[in-house]
Amino acid sequence: MMTTQINSIENVWNDCLLVLSVIARIGDSNIDTATYAFRSGIYRLPNQSELEKPNTLVSCNFAELKKSLERLRLANGQLKQAVVHACAHTVLTGSKVTSQEADLLRAISMTLDCPIPPFLNKHRQWM
Repeated sequence: MMTTQINSIENVWNDCLLVLSVIARIGDSNIDTATYAFRSGIYRLPNQSELEKPNTLVSCNFAELKKSLERLRLANGQLKQAVVHACAHTVLTGSKVTSQEADLLRAISMTLDCPIPPFLNKHRQWM
């Protein structure tokens, strides 16, 4: 098991973009609205002004999402929390929080071992 900790957003930038793109795409079937939410989330990431930001959603599949989340798990706590914050902002950019968005954000938070954003409490589903 790798114990190396990632301390720089640059090392996981593409992973952040991929995760934000997925959560934006799940939240809205309208490509323009989803792209706006995606870009809004990007602007919540640290050092984003120094890094390249795509104008369109990043395409990916489940295997790529899984690999990105595995890499993000190696980030330090501050970076992981920033990613969850950016994801939450992406979700909240839309007019409503869908159950799919809430579930994915909850899963991302748990995977990265970060607190679940408080607004998700009203979207909690009993298992």
